[in-house]
Amino acid sequence: MRRFGSRLAALDQFAFRFARLQDTLGQKAFRAVLIGRLREPYEERPMRDLIDCLEHLRLLSSAERWEEIRAARNALVLDYPDTATQRAARLNLARPMVDEMATILEALATA
Repeated sequence: MRRFGSRLAALDQFAFRFARLQDTLGQKAFRAVLIGRLREPYEERPMRDLIDCLEHLRLLSSAERWEEIRAARNALVLDYPDTATQRAARLNLARPMVDEMATILEALATA
């Protein structure tokens, strides 16, 4: 039982950190890079404008993919009444997205 509890804690921590990374990129890093690079006021622009601009600058590979990452974040942090199999599928879907977000972060850092 103890081992199950530690695995559950690790999965909860993964979901929390995934959401936090996605939130930080979307809410802070994207705006900061665009303001710094383009010298335009992006503080109040809609998120879709930001990701479209980042895609145009080739800092995001795809605006649609970012929307998928955002949807995965929401699916992980919102408590949907579903089965353990469905929750596991969401975690498995999110895992490669971590690598994608790391790539985005590297691109932003060098922008």
